[in-house]
This record gives sequence, structure tokens and C-alpha cells, in this order.
Amino acid sequence: ATAGPIRFRLNTPNAEVWVDGQLLGTGREVGGDVAAGRHRVIVKLDPRKMPDGLRLEGDGVTFVLN
Repeated sequence: ATAGPIRFRLNTPNAEVWVDGQLLGTGREVGGDVAAGRHRVIVKLDPRKMPDGLRLEGDGVTFVLN
């Protein structure tokens, strides 16, 4: 809805968070600034260090699942 900072929290330190094809960060907390509108978020996991489950939370975001 509005441009500005976002912050994601994950339950694993071994994940990369990508937004619209750009690496936002690696680890339990990542953040950055994004433009207003819809964005594609991809979480990359290391197949050798898979967590039992994955939880992604966000501040300043609204999730829409396809």
C-alpha cells in the first residue's frame, strides 16, 4: 500500500529472503525499503540444513498467498 521499510523475521538462521529478484538479506531478521505495490518474496533454504518447519513474519507487509 505504501513505500517504506519492511522487516521479515524467520524461525531459521539458514535462509535467504529475496524480494523481486534482489537479495534482501540472510538470517533470522532481514529488512529494507521497498516501493509501494505487490512484490514477490522468495525464501531460499539450504537443503543440507532444512528446518522442521518454516515461519515467516513481517512488519510493514501484508501477505497474499497464491
